[in-house]
Amino acid sequence: MRYLLLSFCSLFLNSSNMQNVSESDRGEFQLPAFARAAAASQQQQAIQTWLELNDLAERSWAEERTGVYVEARARKLGIPVTQLPGSHTRIVRIKGTGNGPYKGVLAYKADLDALPYKNSEGKVYYKHSCFHSGHVAIALSVMETVWELRHRFNSEVIFIYQTAEETPDCGARELLNSSLWKELQIDRMVALHASPELRFDQVAVREGYAQAGIDVLTFKVSVDTAKIKSSHVARPHAGANTIWAAMKLATQMKFALSETSNPVQPLLFNIVQIGSSNFGMDNVNITPDETTFIVNLRVFDLNFRNELMQKIERMVQSVELEYNGVIQVEMQVERGPDPVFNNPALARKVFQYAQEVLGEDHVQVAEQRAGGDDAGVYSQVIPLVMVRLGTGNPDKGIVTDLHNERFTVDTDCFFTGIAAMTYIVLKELEVSK
Repeated sequence: MRYLLLSFCSLFLNSSNMQNVSESDRGEFQLPAFARAAAASQQQQAIQTWLELNDLAERSWAEERTGVYVEARARKLGIPVTQLPGSHTRIVRIKGTGNGPYKGVLAYKADLDALPYKNSEGKVYYKHSCFHSGHVAIALSVMETVWELRHRFNSEVIFIYQTAEETPDCGARELLNSSLWKELQIDRMVALHASPELRFDQVAVREGYAQAGIDVLTFKVSVDTAKIKSSHVARPHAGANTIWAAMKLATQMKFALSETSNPVQPLLFNIVQIGSSNFGMDNVNITPDETTFIVNLRVFDLNFRNELMQKIERMVQSVELEYNGVIQVEMQVERGPDPVFNNPALARKVFQYAQEVLGEDHVQVAEQRAGGDDAGVYSQVIPLVMVRLGTGNPDKGIVTDLHNERFTVDTDCFFTGIAAMTYIVLKELEVSK
């Protein structure tokens, strides 16, 4: 499929040439060919952008240099940029100046933050091992093309370069809770995310629940010292062991949730941390006064999530009753991103668009993934579709999964991503032919 581009590449060497050709050949303007040619001409620049953003990699909520980089790219073209107050999130609004049908306000979301790692010396550094740098590079390429074609549509597209996707208290909620969100009046959204299990020349789209929602539950199991004290291990009956109580609660949750849950509603329940203490005393002969464990809970449906939370609360109460109030359990819930729900009607359109520009053989039905993304927060309030972009290439040994320090991509994926997302956006805007 990519070899079909060769006849177009010479026509579209830069953004100004794209506009000139489209203006001079209005009658021959073919959107799929245009999107592919634009991708071919922009691929190397996008790769360079990706490399530059990799060098700027910053942690969630601290993407200062990355935000400045994005803003500079937009302002260089003369596109106005809004910075969300108190945040590094940048909003780029492009309003069409054409006379075509008004199609509302489409948003395109990309993320700025990177993930933390430690080097051999124990020093923390940050790396874009979730390909956020690539997502931004592709979004910037699409943004530049849309800006050049603004005279061909009468709608509005908003590019959201968002902070802190990788944290439970995510940047999506920050934007949704701001006064700016209401002002933007966004009525649908598209986003792109890397998928190393797919080849670099493929994209995938799924209708309905596509990615899991995440909750982090912290359970502090402690002795009520007004009623009983920790005891010597030789006299366990004289005290209470919070480790056993914690294990009982965790085991009860694990089996009860799996046995009583709807089998068509998958869930993941994993203990990710556990620790105990005797109020700072290091003594292996004393039962611990306090044990804490942390659970990562992932589900695909918010109603199902709420049912699970009610069950967990009842199990906490049950353990406390079993120990006659001697053991207390404090549960803290850190709400992460909601499940990503791909609006079925919009997903069907996006799937078709992708086939039109890439060819049917290059578009797959995406599998459900338990990984989270704060695009799910948006998907609860407006129609949204997350497109998955293949980044792998087994022939080159490029198969490492996301969130791995060794993650990399086949750079030909930039062509695929730019072509697909350029065409999807322009089709949704009903760019005139």
